[in-house]
Amino acid sequence: MSAFYKSIRWRLQAWHGLVLLVVLAAFGVTAYELVRENHFKRIDAELQRRMLVVAASIGPRNRPGAGKIAPRPQLGFRLRAEEAALFNEKVPEPFYYVVWLPDSEIVRAANAPLDVPKPDLKSTLSAPSLRRRGAFRELAFAAPRAGPRGPGGGDDSPRGILVVGCSVVETQVELRRLAWWFSAVGGGVLVLGLATGWLLSARAIKPISDISTTAKTIAAGNLSERIDLADTESELGELARVLNGTFDRLQSTLTQQAQFTADASHELRTPAFVILSQAQSALKRERTVAEYREGFEVCERAAQQMRQLIESLLILARQDSGEDNMRHEPCALDQAAIEAVELLRPLAEERHVTLSLDPGPASVSGDASQLRQVVANLVGNAIEYNRPGGAVEVTVAQENGSAILKVSDNGLGIADEDLPHIFERFYRTDKARSAADGHTGLGLAICKAIVEAHGGSVQVFSRPNEGSVFTARIPSGENAMLR
Repeated sequence: MSAFYKSIRWRLQAWHGLVLLVVLAAFGVTAYELVRENHFKRIDAELQRRMLVVAASIGPRNRPGAGKIAPRPQLGFRLRAEEAALFNEKVPEPFYYVVWLPDSEIVRAANAPLDVPKPDLKSTLSAPSLRRRGAFRELAFAAPRAGPRGPGGGDDSPRGILVVGCSVVETQVELRRLAWWFSAVGGGVLVLGLATGWLLSARAIKPISDISTTAKTIAAGNLSERIDLADTESELGELARVLNGTFDRLQSTLTQQAQFTADASHELRTPAFVILSQAQSALKRERTVAEYREGFEVCERAAQQMRQLIESLLILARQDSGEDNMRHEPCALDQAAIEAVELLRPLAEERHVTLSLDPGPASVSGDASQLRQVVANLVGNAIEYNRPGGAVEVTVAQENGSAILKVSDNGLGIADEDLPHIFERFYRTDKARSAADGHTGLGLAICKAIVEAHGGSVQVFSRPNEGSVFTARIPSGENAMLR
């Protein structure tokens, strides 16, 4: 269960639900407050209008006689018929009024509550005061005296203190109903949003699930399986392409490793069989010294062949594992070429092949012994696959920050179908040749591995019956990119 809560889909859904809940709650609360405020603004406006009507209805009950000092008139309260209609007690939430006159007389509407308290005079002198009293909303006001001041310094007392109010029970019920309606709609939208988000997250996560399933299938041994690249425009499509490329390289590496192991076993089987058969023959019966010597010579040749093959395999294994056993020091590629050519000159004379060298100055940073092996392998192949009277030319030069080694011959050349495979391990262009001839098919593969370990590259150009040109390019000096 804990793994489910840690899944990306669950986290996406949780964040989606939280954001949706916050948005819906903010929208619902804002909408509810706006409706509530509009309702009470409307009620307050009606209270204000009715308060003005009630205040204007307070006036003197009699008028003073002409030419005499008028006594303080008595104040009374009277609403006209059309004004009284504003306080219709038959409506669901009727408005009411209560008026306290200066002579302690209280006038109230028929529907006014009996417990309406008299407001404080100071709080109502300057402006109407709004108050909330349980289920009632009231506006209190001290109506100012409009007539002339009385004798003895005037009279600033109000004509009366009045309260205009109404019940808001129905409004509160309506607002509660609206709040429940907002909650129900918001809950429905939340559930619908969560369901939609769950489906969308499932669709978004499906490519990841497909990638995981494919990776498990490949890990189980089905190396040919690949991720479907239907959604190639998204980031997951780019990830799938990268993983497919990784799986391709993995399959290629494992296939090459399996082929390499099979080829190595096949190559070692022949000399091992020769040594074993010679030993068994020698143990079956007594032989002469000459026969023993001949058997030992055969065993020595087979052992030498095995040693050469094992050393080649060791070099390739070190290169494959990334083991950096090269000496990183300045060395002259031209000097390495001179030493390798001089070593192979007797072989060229034996095969009646002319061997020439043009050693221009070329410095690289690397391992001189391994570079000599590259030259020796390339020159040895050029001599081996040449015709009597042929020629091999070796050129060393410095060009555009790189040391260039070029080995060209006018021998048998390489067929077009063999050209893409000549740097593969144990590949032989002459299928009739066998390991007994001393050819393991690893020479060019070793050359390629050593040159690439020095940050360089090897290229070949060849035409059948016209010859071949092998070109090794190695960065020189500070341009060297040693692995």
